[in-house]
Amino acid sequence: MNSRRLGRVHRPMVSAAESVHRFGPWPWYLEAADFIGLDVDVVDDIAGDLVEECAGLSGPTDIVRRAWCVGQAFRALPYLAISTLRRGHPRARLRLLGAMGALLAVAASVVAVPQFRVGPPALITADRGFDAKDIVINNVDVVQMPIRALDAHGHTVTNAGIRYERVSGDRIDILQTGAVSCRTRGDAVVRASLNDLASLATVHCRPVTGIRTMAWHDFLPGDQPQSLRVDIVDADGSIVKELRGSVRVSDTSVATLHRGLLTPRDVGSSRLTIAVGDAHVNVAVNVHEIVDRFDNLAPTQRNVAMRLHLARDDTLRLPVPAGTLWVKWMSRGGAATHPAITAEGPGYCHVDTEAITHWLPAGEYGAYCYVSDGARIRVAGGGAGDSVLTGALLLERMSR
Repeated sequence: MNSRRLGRVHRPMVSAAESVHRFGPWPWYLEAADFIGLDVDVVDDIAGDLVEECAGLSGPTDIVRRAWCVGQAFRALPYLAISTLRRGHPRARLRLLGAMGALLAVAASVVAVPQFRVGPPALITADRGFDAKDIVINNVDVVQMPIRALDAHGHTVTNAGIRYERVSGDRIDILQTGAVSCRTRGDAVVRASLNDLASLATVHCRPVTGIRTMAWHDFLPGDQPQSLRVDIVDADGSIVKELRGSVRVSDTSVATLHRGLLTPRDVGSSRLTIAVGDAHVNVAVNVHEIVDRFDNLAPTQRNVAMRLHLARDDTLRLPVPAGTLWVKWMSRGGAATHPAITAEGPGYCHVDTEAITHWLPAGEYGAYCYVSDGARIRVAGGGAGDSVLTGALLLERMSR
């Protein structure tokens, strides 16, 4: 061990009083470790090493350095406990187990005390996100009524036993326990009661069976936000206007959503999840990295783009990596036409099919390609239409 050691203690086989008399009082952390039942020599060794490391540590601020040191100390605690349980004196093991039990009891009390403080029900109200008087249900499958009981301090009373009954309006499938299903459109007044408490709410059944939107949103770095266009429909294909659901972007470092506008943030791929009732859909959000060529990509470069200007008679043959690829043209100059995209060499591309047209976002044209090593993508400006096509060729690698 290093000589620069705080509180290095060698414990001879003597009594505690003799130890203090001969060697002086232990540092506070050794006294605490001995009381808990940890191996004091191991604690002393770790403390000495940690002090040396922290003394020579460089960092942006004192707070960062201190936080690192504290974190390292906490990370050492499990190893100390295991060392004591394996090799410690029986009395030390008992003290350690007692200390661990006390910590668990404190943690359990922190969780349990708030529940003990919940008083009797004083109010029946709707769950967060729902109106207390007008409750919209978009689920076809059975769900629980979004109503709960609160005590006088606003704490939720769990398992309160609220009972439900339909008072008037259309027939809806609702049980006394609050299990409700909206298989058809309708409106009904429902009473929720608990002891002397009662509350009336109008339940609007608006079953949702589908979500229609684009399969993905493509961006180049610095692009303007795009509007999120979504149609929520019922079994007849009619648009449902009254909705309760959620829209979430999985990685907000790539893109963010605010008031219906999807804004690119940085190169990468994310997922936009739209959920209403039992229906949900995932939409890919890609911010493509600008590159000069497609045949020298790293495995992590899954979504890339090349800016292009194509004259009417221009034809480019671009080497591409083997695999399943989406190759898409994104117009940037307002031209109504697009280049022709085909595969040359070992591979082929699907273009202009109904399925591909359905999947592509508005303003994009593309091909779904399967290519092997040595294949090229042919991009031809065409002999008619605009004299110059300005845009970007997007490459999305689906698989190798």
